[in-house]
Amino acid sequence: MSRAKTPEDKAKDRQAFVEAGRRLLAQEDASQVSLRRIAVEAAYSPASIY
Repeated sequence: MSRAKTPEDKAKDRQAFVEAGRRLLAQEDASQVSLRRIAVEAAYSPASIY
């Protein structure tokens, strides 16, 4: 996905990360979930979450 430029795009990206994080945390122990995995689950590059 491309870099978010508008506030609306940033909000969509943030929501994608939140939803991906919730999915992973519902399936696995929190100690096994990382920001990198959340980004990949949301279909973003790992660096984009930072």
